[in-house]
Amino acid sequence: TKAGELIIDRSPGGRDGVKRNGGDPDRFVGAIAAVVEDVAARKFHLGSVAIGPVLLAVLSAVRMDRVPLDPAFGNLVSAIVVLEGIGRQLHPELDLFAVAVPMLAKHVVNSLT
Repeated sequence: TKAGELIIDRSPGGRDGVKRNGGDPDRFVGAIAAVVEDVAARKFHLGSVAIGPVLLAVLSAVRMDRVPLDPAFGNLVSAIVVLEGIGRQLHPELDLFAVAVPMLAKHVVNSLT
């Protein structure tokens, strides 16, 4: 649920912005939690999880619940799709969660201070 809450918290207007757009923030959080649980159940190795469909599921939830996104998110999605292709060729057993979570946590802590 934390991933969905973070997306909403960083969207323009937050939960109120989603509601103003006619969306349901709680349903969105549930949809994102389902995506994360599905990926986590298969481990996040590039050989077993295609990132494109995961991002499509996230973007479908964004569209369905009318979550306004920071424009930088589009750039991030494009970069991830490119990196997936490169990473799949170089090291398909790389666990992206194991590598990315410590870096993301450090970034979040630095951005809060």
